[in-house]
Amino acid sequence: MDYTTACTQLVVVLAVCVTVCNTQTESVKFAICRLSSTSGSQPIEGTIYLKQKISSYGNGTSEGTEIRVYLKGFGQSSAERLRGFHVHDSGDLGRACLDAGAHYNPFNNTHGGPADIERHVGDLGNIKVTIDGTVSQTIIDQQVSLVGPYSVINRAFVVHSDTDDLGKGSFNDSLTTGHAGTRIGCCVIVESTQAANAAIPNPSMAPTNHRASYKVLPLAALTILVYSMLSYF
Repeated sequence: MDYTTACTQLVVVLAVCVTVCNTQTESVKFAICRLSSTSGSQPIEGTIYLKQKISSYGNGTSEGTEIRVYLKGFGQSSAERLRGFHVHDSGDLGRACLDAGAHYNPFNNTHGGPADIERHVGDLGNIKVTIDGTVSQTIIDQQVSLVGPYSVINRAFVVHSDTDDLGKGSFNDSLTTGHAGTRIGCCVIVESTQAANAAIPNPSMAPTNHRASYKVLPLAALTILVYSMLSYF
C-alpha cells in the first residue's frame, strides 16, 4: 500500500468518525422550582426553570444547565441589589428554609463563585434584583446537573438576604456561605416537562455565565480539506 492510498483511507476513517460523533442523539431534561411567598422570611415568589441537554450516553453535554430565574416581591429600592443564590443539599423547606441544609457540596470543596474551580456544586453566586424588586435572569452553569449521581433534582434553591462575597471576603463564613445572610425564600427542584418550560415569560433572554460549547464540525471541514489536498498527488 503506497503513501497516498494509506492517507486516503485514514481520511475516510476520520470522516466516518466525525459523522458518527455529529449524529449522536441528544435529549433534553427539564426541571422547575416554584417559590412560594411564605417559604422564607420575606414574601418573594416566582418560578425557576431548568433545562439540560443529555447526550446519548446519559450524561449532560458540555453546554451546561440553563437556569432561568423569575422572581418578585423583594421590595422597591433606589439601586439594583445582588442577592446570594444557591442550590442547597435537601429539599426539606421546613423552619423557613433552614432545613434545606448547607450548600450542595458533594466534593467537600470550600465556597466560591460560579466561575471558580474550587466551589460547591450549589454555588451559583448572586442574582440581580432590579429597583422594582424583581429578578429576570438566565444562568448557564457547568456543575449543576439534572442527571447522574450528583443531580440537583429534589434539592432546594435558596435565595439569601445579602450579597454572596464568592468566598473572597474576610468574614468567618466567607468560605462556607459567602456571608450571604439569612434565607428569605426557597423551593424544591422537581422534574418537569417541555410544556411547563414553554411558559417561560421571555425565552430569548441573553444568558450570563455562558461558556461556548465544543463543536465537532470544524474537524469535518479539516478532513475534507486534507482529502482535497491528497487528490493532487
